[in-house]
Amino acid sequence: APLSLLYDCAGPVMQCSEAFTELVQKCIWKKTRMIAANIARIEMGPILQICNDFFNSYPRNYWKNKPNDKPLRTVKTVVVTLVQQAPERVCFMLRDQSCPGR
Repeated sequence: APLSLLYDCAGPVMQCSEAFTELVQKCIWKKTRMIAANIARIEMGPILQICNDFFNSYPRNYWKNKPNDKPLRTVKTVVVTLVQQAPERVCFMLRDQSCPGR
């Protein structure tokens, strides 16, 4: 849910305050720190799908005119952490037919 909120806050449609966006990011950062302890119970498909949607909707050049690229860096950190903790599962999800955008 926090990744979906960040997705919505990053876009031009939903205008979130900077304070709200920062709060959502802090929630994601806290959850990211807990990934190692909970990696076996994490469903990666939905997380990777949201991250993929985020990267496709808001590519790197989208952030060049923004004063802050923390949302982009936050999503990148989630992906990197998942890959560090469970590289085989991430590769499996990327090859799986249920994971679009492979």
